[in-house]
Amino acid sequence: MLVVVDDDGARLYSRRGTDLSARFPEVTAAVVAQVAPGTVLDGELVVWAGGRLDFAALQQRRARGVRAAADLGRQQPASLALFDVLAVAGTDVRGGPLDSRRVLLEELAAGW
Repeated sequence: MLVVVDDDGARLYSRRGTDLSARFPEVTAAVVAQVAPGTVLDGELVVWAGGRLDFAALQQRRARGVRAAADLGRQQPASLALFDVLAVAGTDVRGGPLDSRRVLLEELAAGW
């Protein structure tokens, strides 16, 4: 999942480039509320059920479409597990070592 935040809001993109923002409105809203514009993050969407990750529930959320997204977001909320930061304040940080980007991600996430 590529998370792109700009002045117009946040967008969630699959690895294939599909915009999934409208299918996961609770995640998109949380990102807009907590992540500064100019930030690009890499991670995965997950759905928890019974204390475990539920891949089938995640796939169901993707397949059900935009109309059902708000209801499903309340019934089976998704979370975002972040692994990397690719840009901060509009500056591409991909050229830096992964360890440094990890520290940067932890610093950013401290306020979330």
